[in-house]
Amino acid sequence: ESLNSLGSDHFPIFCKFHVSLSGKYFKNIHVRNIATVDKVSFSTDLKDALFETATPSYGFGSAVCNLTSACSSVLDKHAPIRIKSISVVDKAPWFDKEYREFRKLRRQAERTK
Repeated sequence: ESLNSLGSDHFPIFCKFHVSLSGKYFKNIHVRNIATVDKVSFSTDLKDALFETATPSYGFGSAVCNLTSACSSVLDKHAPIRIKSISVVDKAPWFDKEYREFRKLRRQAERTK
């Protein structure tokens, strides 16, 4: 019977692996916090902006441009665009459509128990 100095028949194996991990990176996205917008104040400002753009313009294209500009400015006032940094992880090569469908079926089966 062979035992090491600690009284176990298990022996450590030491080795080095050269692995490059390249899956995670960061990406900046533009977001708006729509959930915190005061609906009453927003609708009042939007109504006022639309009333101001209701004046006759030089054509359909100009009217659409004025309307878009008015709506954008009201939205920017109440929910300004923020830049948010998120981490993106590359998908594993084995996580394909077939595997995704099997996971979906498994979750459905778990919910029906």
